[in-house]
Amino acid sequence: MFLEQFDFWWKIPKMVIDYFGCKSLIFLLTLQQKQIKKFTNTYLPSKLDYNFMSVLNNAPNKEWYKSWFNTPYYHLLYHNRNWAEAQNFVDALLLFLNLPAPARVLDVACGRGRHAHRISEHGHYVWGTDLSEANIEYAKQFEDERLKFAQHDMRQVFKSKHFDLLTNLFTSFGYFDNDADNLAAISAFAANLKPDGRLIMDFLNAQKVRENLIAEEFNQFENATFRIKRRIDAHFVFKDIEFEDEKGKQFFSERVRLLELADFEILFERAGLHILHTFGDYSLRHPYSPEKAERLILVAGNL
Repeated sequence: MFLEQFDFWWKIPKMVIDYFGCKSLIFLLTLQQKQIKKFTNTYLPSKLDYNFMSVLNNAPNKEWYKSWFNTPYYHLLYHNRNWAEAQNFVDALLLFLNLPAPARVLDVACGRGRHAHRISEHGHYVWGTDLSEANIEYAKQFEDERLKFAQHDMRQVFKSKHFDLLTNLFTSFGYFDNDADNLAAISAFAANLKPDGRLIMDFLNAQKVRENLIAEEFNQFENATFRIKRRIDAHFVFKDIEFEDEKGKQFFSERVRLLELADFEILFERAGLHILHTFGDYSLRHPYSPEKAERLILVAGNL
């Protein structure tokens, strides 16, 4: 019965403004607002198994990464991505590249700086950039004469033709809603590099994600229980994350574009880059294979 009344309030605005004028429409919209509040307060909380307003406030959007990466829960959920793993990967990368020190390196989407910190320990001058204010604030504790951090959008050029090496690691790409933003980011990567510079991109293996998707799991970390649901919709993999804290039940959603090697080849070519090497794991001992690889790791240079 109430739903019918609720629907009625949305059908009559045009009739009111045609007959009574704009002032009456303002009065009508006030009544509509009251009806909506009555509907949400009366019906929705009793029908759902989580805090409705929390879900509404944290609903997935095109720029979900801006809010999720700024929460401490992101780092709690991914606590297994530790400094030792970063050190081993960086050591393997720099050994393969044989990069003379001191080189200038840009780590894009650096998070809390674990890869950038290790690169600087090899004697290189490193800038780490990230969109998250919280990540950069945390990372600044590691700054010294060779290591600096700054908040920055990867779609914008940071320092034109300045870097010998640019890294983008731990699936820190594919968040954007459209190919134009993806191309803008890759083009900015290319513009940051010296003519003989190198780009390293560490991305997921889309085929393996599709074939081994875990639909639901529960993870307990400290005092938080994370309920994680995964799904694939068109060209994206979604990860819906529910947990409860002192503010009540919270909801965030990650969304990553399932880019294949062929997609990167097109994006890189349009940005003036070409792929030199591919690897399938952090040891860099195995070439990329869609059927077997844990990761898709790309080494690229300017055309």
